[in-house]
Amino acid sequence: MSDGPTCRRAGIESLRFHDLRHEYGSRLGDADVQLTKIARLMGHSNTKQTERYVHSTDDGLLAATEIAARPTGRARIVPVKLVKAS
Repeated sequence: MSDGPTCRRAGIESLRFHDLRHEYGSRLGDADVQLTKIARLMGHSNTKQTERYVHSTDDGLLAATEIAARPTGRARIVPVKLVKAS
């Protein structure tokens, strides 16, 4: 897939169709879409198959930590700031 003219113009050297599936699943996961819904959208018969495609990103983990840190009137969780790898 990365040997096409569009990828060459964009400077993409290594891209496979499955890379796009992983990106799709991960974006849905980071948006807090339920795993069962992601599985259906990706055409999987079960969520075990989908789990191989959904990978949390640093931004998604940070967003989840910020949600957990919101005041609720109970003890507050103080998140450790995630630092993106250079």
